[in-house]
Amino acid sequence: MLAWVRLAAIGMTPLLVGCLAQPDLVVPSGPPLRPSAGPTERLSVTRPTPTPVPGIESRTDGFEPLPGTDAIEVEPGVRRAVAERDGVRLEIVVDDAVLVGGRASWVTTRLANTGTEVLHWITDGCAINVGVTGVMGVRWAPGFEQVGPPGTFKKWLVTTGDIPAPDDTVGLRFVPKRFVAVGNFGCADLGMGHELAPGDHIVDRHRWDGTGGRFGAIPAGPAVLAATFANWWRPAHAGEWQPSVVVQLPVDVRSDRDPRALSPGQAVDAALAEPGFRAFLEANPRVAQWNRTEVELQVRRDEWIVGVRADRADAFVGINGMSGAVVWTKFGAIAG
Repeated sequence: MLAWVRLAAIGMTPLLVGCLAQPDLVVPSGPPLRPSAGPTERLSVTRPTPTPVPGIESRTDGFEPLPGTDAIEVEPGVRRAVAERDGVRLEIVVDDAVLVGGRASWVTTRLANTGTEVLHWITDGCAINVGVTGVMGVRWAPGFEQVGPPGTFKKWLVTTGDIPAPDDTVGLRFVPKRFVAVGNFGCADLGMGHELAPGDHIVDRHRWDGTGGRFGAIPAGPAVLAATFANWWRPAHAGEWQPSVVVQLPVDVRSDRDPRALSPGQAVDAALAEPGFRAFLEANPRVAQWNRTEVELQVRRDEWIVGVRADRADAFVGINGMSGAVVWTKFGAIAG
């Protein structure tokens, strides 16, 4: 199963995406293999009518405003923002005033101790002093609310992080420079102590790769970058953590993503409208039966892969990222 790993530690808790095992992209020449009932079990399947997936000419955009979110105001040309609290000065600077989708963008953070006492803080094993995130005021369109086993499947994909939750904003993931070439990485679940003398400062660089990760290109629009310094104290605080210092910088993001391109939730809806895939879920309706679920955009082919592996069989569907059409299916029994 594809997993989202949250390594909870004292300090930063980055979200990491695990590697996806890709199915062989083979369209079977014969009829798909379906799970069958056991010798003493009768298979009873309820088949609700699949929700129709609108064509590209009438489908809603793949992203939409997040209800209750305030508009993001960007001051053109501004590349720097500063916040200071109790002798902790935190600064964020973007290399370019406008971030461009598909192109790497860099951010510099500067943490300074302007107080008269030593500054102490704790991080997890990755020792990321200042975390940088970016959020937009829109979400990936969640698509339809499914019912029955398809509904269970779609809700489970939210739980595992295979598709975004309806209240998740489109995000920009920034990675510290020393981890850029590493790829996926994990942080040890431990507390590492750090300190900064009065008058000293620390400078770090962070990179956004220009994408929305495995969800593909992000939409154009404003975003808010935030640098956060957490879990800190001074000797006078008797070891009690002080409120996080956060500095925010609104920026514009340019992107050539077609607004009609499928969101992850819409791609799942298209897969659930495929009779064979839907029948597979109806025959394997319980989460306990699923060994792995998967939703990923193959960017080079502009193709979504939606799949599930059950006890002794699996089912995968390839969905065109623009039209929503099924371009291939793979249903099979698992040997062993």
